[in-house]
Amino acid sequence: MFTPEQFMKKIKTCKMIYICFMKNSFVSIINFSISESL
Repeated sequence: MFTPEQFMKKIKTCKMIYICFMKNSFVSIINFSISESL
C-alpha cells in the first residue's frame, strides 16, 4: 500500500506525463494540419 504522500506524488507525475503527452500530440496534429493545407 502507498502512503497518501506517495500516492499524490504518483498522481502528480502521471498528470505531468499526461499533460506533456497531450501537448506533444496537439502540436503534432497542428503541424500535420498545417503541412496538409500547404
